[in-house]
Parts: sequence; structure tokens; C-alpha cells
Amino acid sequence: YEIAQEVPTALVADCDRLKQILLNLVGNAIKFTEKGEVLVRVALASRQSQEVMLSFSVTDTGPGISKEGLSSIFDPFVQGIHIAYLDQPRGAGLGLTISARLVEMMRGKIWAESEVGKGSVFHFTCPCMVPSQEPQSSTASAGMQLQSVLNKESLRAQKSLHILVAEDDVLSQKMITRVLEKWGHTIETADNGLEAVSRIDKGNFDLVLMDVQMPGLDGFQVTASVREKEKDSKRHIPIIALTAYAIKGEEERCLESGMDAYITKPIDMNKLFELVEAQASKVGKDVNLEQLPSIETINMNALRARVGEDRGLLQELAQIFVGECPKWKSEIRCAMSNSVSLKAIAHKISGSLQNLSATSAASAAATLESKAEVASLTELESLVDNLEQQLERLSDVLNELILEKV
Repeated sequence: YEIAQEVPTALVADCDRLKQILLNLVGNAIKFTEKGEVLVRVALASRQSQEVMLSFSVTDTGPGISKEGLSSIFDPFVQGIHIAYLDQPRGAGLGLTISARLVEMMRGKIWAESEVGKGSVFHFTCPCMVPSQEPQSSTASAGMQLQSVLNKESLRAQKSLHILVAEDDVLSQKMITRVLEKWGHTIETADNGLEAVSRIDKGNFDLVLMDVQMPGLDGFQVTASVREKEKDSKRHIPIIALTAYAIKGEEERCLESGMDAYITKPIDMNKLFELVEAQASKVGKDVNLEQLPSIETINMNALRARVGEDRGLLQELAQIFVGECPKWKSEIRCAMSNSVSLKAIAHKISGSLQNLSATSAASAAATLESKAEVASLTELESLVDNLEQQLERLSDVLNELILEKV
């Protein structure tokens, strides 16, 4: 990201709306950009005394949007159908429609520029006020922010649940997943409705967080599929709806479709905690505080101490892991039909991950090792899926370390 030097360091604005707009625009940019970059710029468009107009832009190197598409890109339910080279819509339009309405409510303007094959730029303006009084010292401000974060992070679940997060927006998915893991839950994710149905069929989930608007099958269709399959059994998987629609009748629609609860975006984490805890009181295992996942994918302090603060060695180890990871995934999949081989491979991976201080991934590998010879094929597939997700997250962190961003 780039913030122009002339932008004031302290401003008064509607932070919640501004955050939601940026989450929507950046999330869409990431979703449609397979190669290249996503860049956020903030500049000062104008200033009159204490009133300023900020100019935001989100630039991507994705496939671009046709002229026809640009004319309706902010209309409701236009879900990326004019984006070049895409065979199916991928859920861009709802977030853009909401963003446009939020910008309008803030007395700003929003527009897009694009060229097929070269990418897109989404612009919006936002009026702000420069405070008349000096802001708090950076130390005091940071202290208050830290205290706020600590209050939220200190929440701990009474029961540990196996939760599926079905959400196609990559930023929302990552945020929800990380928070739930900090509370002590085990998480798997699905990027679309079809993947959600597949994971629910294979996995033994205690709870599902279901985005209402997803590509392929939406949340209502997935819920209908789940409830239909439950008719012949006594099992009922609780489903909490995640929706950007804060409109009258939406909650009733979700509940009538077979969902058990409802929460709107941007998500109030305290409310989400209460909803999840309500389900945890019915199912799940007691949380072992000593086995809660680390806040970070890697315990960097422990890893640095292990290599004697040798940054060169640290990056070398990261490169080795990134190179080995695809081979590990292949070996695991090939060994699915041979429990002895699967156990041995999981043991090897677990040891390597422990050397990297990657506690969450190491725990996933250790669980697979312990259950390789006794679990059903369906349970093994779920455990392997979880380990692969942990390895992917770890690869992302280590790639940043290789590029000297950690």
C-alpha cells in the first residue's frame, strides 16, 4: 500500500464503513488476481480548512472488465459476469454494490477503470475531518489499542469444536478462521458452496459458519442439501448464517431455510463468540489450554532461538520447507490406502514441523499419525485436508520470511 505524505496522520471519519469498503474492494481484487499484485493507494484529493477529501484506489493485475461490465458493475447481483476469461461468476457483485452504497452514505463517489487483459482500478473518495485537538501520544494510543486487542483475544471457548467456515471472501475467511482458532477451535474452510457440501459430507463437524452469498451453490442451497441428508439420521449440524444483508426479513429467511442462527457483516466478534458458545454447550470437547494453537502459524521467537538468530540459516530452512511441501502433500495422498506408510510419513512431517516451531501444523500431522491405523477413510480424508490447509498457511508465512518480510 502507499499513503501520500500530505495525508494527515489523524482524521475523524466513519471507520466501520471505511473498513468494510476496503475489505470488499481488496477482497475482490485478491480473488480475481492470480498473478501480479494488488495495490492500495491513499491520497489527499482536496482540503478546505479542517475538512479533507481522501482519494482511495485499489489496483489489481487481474483479467480486467469489459466496457459493458463497467456500466453495471455496481448494480445488485451483478457477480462478475463481465470479467474477462472467467467461465463462472465468483461473487464480486454483492460486495461492490454494498461498497457503492456505503460510499454514497459517506457523501463520497465510487467508480472503476479497467482494460481487458491488463487489470482494474477501483476508486472512491471519502470526506474526513482533521481534529481540532492534538491526538493522544502514540504511546497512549497504542496502549489503548493493545488493551482492546487483548480483551478480545482473551476470550477462550469452554468447549473445543470442529468448525467449517464456508466463506468465499478470502479476507473474511482468514479473519474468522484466525479468531476461532485463538478461541480454541479446530477449523476447516470451504471457498464455495460445492466445496462446502463436499466437506460436510466427509467431515464430522460440530458447527458450520455459512456465507449466504457464495458462488456455485449459495448458503441456502447448501443448507437445504444438508438438512435433506439429515432426514434419515438423528444428527443435526448447527449452521450459523453469515450475511452482508442487514435488512428486515433476512434473519427470518435464514431461520426458515434451516439455519440455526444469523449474524451480519462486518461481524461483531463478541456476538459471534456468544453464538458459537451456545452451540459449544451442546457438543464438543473441553478445551485444553496447554494445547491451544499459537496465535501465529510459527512461534518466531522459538525458531530464531533455535537457529541462534542466524537469519541466513532461517531463510535456508524456509526455502527447504517450501520446496519439500508439495512432495509431502503428494506422498500423503499416495499413502491414503496404506495406513503403515501414512503413519510413517505423518511422523516424518510432524518432526520437521516441530523443528520449525510450527505448532499448529505439527499438531495436525501428529493427529494424523496417531489415527492413521484406526480411523475410517472418511475421517482420514478430513485429517489430511486439515493438514494440507495448515501446510498452505505455513508456506505463505515462510515465503514472506524468504522475501525478508518477517
